[in-house]
Amino acid sequence: MPRHKTQKQMKTRKHEMAQFYREQVQKIEKEILAITNNATDVNFSDEKGAYLVALINERKEILDVMFANAVREVECIEQVNALLCKVTQKMCDCVITTRNKVRSKLSKGEPGENIEVEGNIRFVANEEDAVRALPEDEYYGSNFAKVLLVIHRLYEQGYVRPDYIDSVSSKDLNDDTLSQRLAEMSAYEDWQPAAEAFKGLDICFALHSLSAYHPYSIPDILRMRKFGLMINIRHRMPTISL
Repeated sequence: MPRHKTQKQMKTRKHEMAQFYREQVQKIEKEILAITNNATDVNFSDEKGAYLVALINERKEILDVMFANAVREVECIEQVNALLCKVTQKMCDCVITTRNKVRSKLSKGEPGENIEVEGNIRFVANEEDAVRALPEDEYYGSNFAKVLLVIHRLYEQGYVRPDYIDSVSSKDLNDDTLSQRLAEMSAYEDWQPAAEAFKGLDICFALHSLSAYHPYSIPDILRMRKFGLMINIRHRMPTISL
């Protein structure tokens, strides 16, 4: 068989498979949006929440298979990775700064160990322009913005855990180990085996977490534009006894 004919057949087959996967994504999302009243519902029953999670996970698997690995998409993942590295550093800085401020206000004689500050990073899907449009949107056929908003609602109601991408505690940080901690968090190599083009990147743990531990596909992650920081303070009070 002539080589050019074989290549043409392979190209046709690839196009047919992409069309099949796209139709599957759209079928799943049609059901998701029907269940959630076009992503406007904010409360789900346990039964509905569990079913939505199953649909979201099925959607993720298909989109990861579809991942086109285009040059532009590699550039996008580099941008998201750089942003998350910056957010991770800010999280660590805020945890240390907040801990030191709170400790300075403790009553005389109270040990600083009674204060624990935790920071975590979240994708903020419910803000305007949280999801960016890309030229490859038509190829995937996904309504990224609305489905990511549904996932956000599932996090809010506890149907998906953990609800943060990355976290750090002041117990694990001090002024001397901050640089080492940041280096560890921004040199995570074992990320997404299917993403061959990313092997040369120093993928930060937050980006790894999005793909490995959350119901986000690679195409979802490429479109994320906004991440939020949450800082929580825990003050352990003295024991009260009889």
